[in-house]
Amino acid sequence: AAIMTGQSPARLAITNHLPDQERFQPDNATLRSAETVNHLALDYVTIAERLKEAGYANAFIGKWHLSGKREEMSTTEPARRPEWQGFDLNVGGCCYGGPPSYFEPYRNPAIKAGKKGEYLTERLSDEAINFIREHRDRPFFIALWNYTVHWPMQAPRDLIDKYKTRPGLKDHRYAAMIEAMDTQISRVLVSLDALKLTDDTLVIFTSDNGAFGGVTDLHPLRGCKGYLYEGGIRVPLIVRWPGQVKPGSTCATPVISTDFYPTILDVAGL
Repeated sequence: AAIMTGQSPARLAITNHLPDQERFQPDNATLRSAETVNHLALDYVTIAERLKEAGYANAFIGKWHLSGKREEMSTTEPARRPEWQGFDLNVGGCCYGGPPSYFEPYRNPAIKAGKKGEYLTERLSDEAINFIREHRDRPFFIALWNYTVHWPMQAPRDLIDKYKTRPGLKDHRYAAMIEAMDTQISRVLVSLDALKLTDDTLVIFTSDNGAFGGVTDLHPLRGCKGYLYEGGIRVPLIVRWPGQVKPGSTCATPVISTDFYPTILDVAGL
């Protein structure tokens, strides 16, 4: 929500995990959070809506998790999904915090059926590449928010087998999912190269939170996802922007989620 609007989660009244299932925020909990809404209100102007006004084609591909609860979802009603927030294309974006399955059938109303057994992370990259090809001659914005890595721990069998015997791993499926994600992101970058769009495209890679606890080692950071220690909130940030960001350079300036909105609009000249 902070990335989409450039505003503090407290202002948006989204200060906790959005409950796509009732069990995440039971009414009889001993310690209650501040009152929150279960969706991103439509009156907030998203980055996609601003870019759309400037002639950009916008695609949301992947995890949205800003649109209420499962029982409010319908296959025919967008229900506060990305289509209502400035995006021309939505693939996978609904209330789900994690996918029911990483393999087709996905059981996600925002993804059209694909080939049986196809892998979700690959499918999302396919959709991004297709969108790039279709809009190569105009400005475009793609929010490719992979579900990977998130429960359930599922990956292609060959990658799982590759990491099964790797020493020191707490969960070989987690490692397999990371490689699958890396491979698919690479395909998107290669497509930009092939279409000669690299020099005109700003690519940002980051994460919404730290790694899940118990499956990997975040040393020297303390904590993990769900904690306010650095292990929960300090994440990678990689930028590819030829002619503006020197390859291999580093920057020590702290960045938070609300920085992306004004920065991207500034890059777009808005």
